[in-house]
Amino acid sequence: MPIEDLRQDDQPFDRLTELANTMRESINTPDNNDVRGIVFLSDSEMSGIVLFGFDDPIRAMAELLVHMKAVFAAQGKGFGVMSDQGFMLIPED
Repeated sequence: MPIEDLRQDDQPFDRLTELANTMRESINTPDNNDVRGIVFLSDSEMSGIVLFGFDDPIRAMAELLVHMKAVFAAQGKGFGVMSDQGFMLIPED
């Protein structure tokens, strides 16, 4: 999907974001009000993501990157990010 077709909305707007929102609703209950989550689903054509419990979507993505770094490190791999500034390898602690 071209980057210009990406969108952000407070309501689900397609099948994948509707499914992800259903998962969010099942987790985000009064007993779990301290839980933050990122629900990411994809099919053969597109992806959908729903964030909950975060004050800021940038904070959610930062936590995701920290988690991904740990997953890669557990496999003995390095983790890097490609941006408009180029490739950046995230150093191990």
